[in-house]
Amino acid sequence: MIGCEKKRFEPDKFPFWKTVIYGLSTTGYTIIESLVLTFCTVFYLAIEKGHEGRSVPGLVQLVSNRSVGGFITILGLAFLFSRVVDGVADPLIAAWSDRCRSPWGRRRVFLIFSALPLFISSVLVFFPPFPHRVSNINGLYLGLCLGAFFFFFTSYVCPYLSLIPELMPTDRERLRATTVQAACGMLGSALVLIGTWELISYLIESGLYQGTVRIQRSYQTGIVITGLIGLIFLIPPILVIDERRYTRTTPSQTGLWTSLALTLKKRAFVYYIIGNIAFNFAFTVVRTIGAYYVLVLLRGNERDVARYMLAFSVGSVLFFLPVIYLAAKYGKRIMMMLANTTFALFMFLIMFLGKSPFDNKMVLCGLFAYAAFPLAIQHIVANATLSSVAELDARETAQQRQAMFFGVQGLLQKITNGLALVMVGALFSIYGKDFGNDLGVRLSGPFSAIICLSGTYFYYRYPDKYIEARLNYLRGRYERV
Repeated sequence: MIGCEKKRFEPDKFPFWKTVIYGLSTTGYTIIESLVLTFCTVFYLAIEKGHEGRSVPGLVQLVSNRSVGGFITILGLAFLFSRVVDGVADPLIAAWSDRCRSPWGRRRVFLIFSALPLFISSVLVFFPPFPHRVSNINGLYLGLCLGAFFFFFTSYVCPYLSLIPELMPTDRERLRATTVQAACGMLGSALVLIGTWELISYLIESGLYQGTVRIQRSYQTGIVITGLIGLIFLIPPILVIDERRYTRTTPSQTGLWTSLALTLKKRAFVYYIIGNIAFNFAFTVVRTIGAYYVLVLLRGNERDVARYMLAFSVGSVLFFLPVIYLAAKYGKRIMMMLANTTFALFMFLIMFLGKSPFDNKMVLCGLFAYAAFPLAIQHIVANATLSSVAELDARETAQQRQAMFFGVQGLLQKITNGLALVMVGALFSIYGKDFGNDLGVRLSGPFSAIICLSGTYFYYRYPDKYIEARLNYLRGRYERV
């Protein structure tokens, strides 16, 4: 027995300062993803002037908003195609990472080779071949660029998230790590939802660009500058974290299809992931067309968008400590149920924006501050919960398949994101998205609310207490060996 103890590798404890460095990647990829999701729809679909003569700083419409086949637009097709590519990439990247034997580490090597292509593909989205008119070629170009973007996004994020159950072996460490991630993610979101809008407004007003390209060039410049900041944040974790020093893992021997099937057979994972993608559906709608709530429903401008998103981001950070306390006291299952329920109410109330007898801009600001609470829960609790599911599987099967759990989560989230964008495109096409014709924007709220609320039932079925009890038993048994 003594001889066995000498041979067994014991990884070093992962220090907290490196947990902070690890979290910086979340800032980086959140910036880059938010740029694409926040500005793509606004950039490719112009907001038309209303009959009242009101207008917003305009962009040239680049793709047709007419439906194809009666239910999906060109923009929706581009997003759907890209999500299919991304969905295929998720289990592939997960399987490759789980089985990787690189001397740089089976997760870290993917981060190294994905960071720069992720930035480049995100920027290319906003440089279409026909930048001054509507063209189906722009739609094809957009689909290809988005496909490349989401592939490299998965190549970076899936292995990155898989490090959570490997670097942080206890629930306390994971909640601490996911809290750091949440704070870094909020920083990334704030830089885009506040900083980029402010930067674009400044560029438009500064006179740096003249003529018909003034608005478009201002958007492109603001997006490139912010994207470069995101790229910088992706680098430090690659340089600092040596996973071979801090993890006790060996490459998995399980093949792609077998690993995928085993993951989907885990009942706890199924309950978790359905609740998760229901929330993600509604959040994708907010991230994608949140600007329309301000620009169309409230007749605001780009700077107004930044102010409302400030309430969203700052409010979420203020809720971090209460969420950690409540999760420790009541459990992760209760908190996830609460997140879906409260966010569904937020989405439902979008229907009535601009029709309140009160100051409508203050109403929206209050709604975004309220929605920050469920968003904080999602950011902190979700990945910590999935890490527990992945760890339990690894301890029970002796197969290190952590990336596959995050890969399948990514796959289903991307499919959900694509469906959310298809729904938005259909609502815009059928019911309208412009001044005086905004029912499509309003209906996005209650449609999303119904889906988000349905996820509460599946979170209710998630066996939180059993998983924690089982993990404590298996951890204790390992320590006694």
